[in-house]
Amino acid sequence: MNEIKVAIIGYGGIARLHSAAYIRLREEGYAIRLVAVCDKSIERIRKATDINLGADSSSLPEDVRLYTDIDRLLSDDDISLVDICLPSFLHKDVTVKCLRAKKDVLCEKPMALSSEDALEMVNTARKEGRTLAIGQCCRFDPVYIYLKECIKDGRFGALRSLTMHRHSVYPSWGADNWHDDKKKCGGCLVDTHIHDVDVARFILGEPQRVSATVLEDNPRYQYIRSYLEIDGIPVLIDGSWDESYRNSFTAGYHARFEKASVECSLDKVWVHPWGESGFAPQLIETDSYYNEILHLYRVLTCGEDNLASGESAYASVRLIELLASSAENGGKYLFIN
Repeated sequence: MNEIKVAIIGYGGIARLHSAAYIRLREEGYAIRLVAVCDKSIERIRKATDINLGADSSSLPEDVRLYTDIDRLLSDDDISLVDICLPSFLHKDVTVKCLRAKKDVLCEKPMALSSEDALEMVNTARKEGRTLAIGQCCRFDPVYIYLKECIKDGRFGALRSLTMHRHSVYPSWGADNWHDDKKKCGGCLVDTHIHDVDVARFILGEPQRVSATVLEDNPRYQYIRSYLEIDGIPVLIDGSWDESYRNSFTAGYHARFEKASVECSLDKVWVHPWGESGFAPQLIETDSYYNEILHLYRVLTCGEDNLASGESAYASVRLIELLASSAENGGKYLFIN
């Protein structure tokens, strides 16, 4: 089997979590290897980075090539997969450039700032015959995998309702304060709320109607509450960039089934069956980034269905736009065909 040789473009905090996954997969014997990293300065690549998930201390292998120019990196025929970890407003242009250079692409979420841009990415991948995957990592997170399994096999009866949340302080980890620019960032709606909107439709299917309310600030959408109705199941999602204390980050869900409630906070899950003692179920031990990249490896080498396809992520961007439209019209319900 030919080895998949990977380049990462943009080496901030998320990229370091990706690089740790590539290094681990290589050590476990998978035919995949990180061979290059590109950022605007070599010094930035070597600098320790902290994000809301915490600092990642993994170091790059000595033989990884370092670039400061994307075109030079793309001229390297040795590279077949490009992992894009740039700020959101750069996703579309750089993804299209990489696809046209005949590279497969893993692009971090949000896929793009508009469904129009997301659709261009999808169409370019189709035209060039390349694989496009989007880093909606919650699809591969053990806590959401467990929730999906509970719904699928009915172990606690039918799901009756689902509430989700994702709260953090205002992001200060991005380079050049790009989160402050309305043209470069869609607030917590696009940057973090999309995680829960995406995983809700990934687990339950497409909603029939939606609504949303927001609190505005600079840039926009510092707090949003969304309602999705999916096959009669109410899904309430709460998102915020408006928390008050340093390094605050929480995420989780509360799922009400016929025979139990299932609660999640970050990487912990508890099950509370009706009339019985609660318990903590055994979860998959690997993290979402490792699972996400291992899945892409299997897509590229074994032809598995792409669970993080550009087409599916495009639908989540479109749904985010509908929620924004609802919020701008006073929380009006919007019905979806």
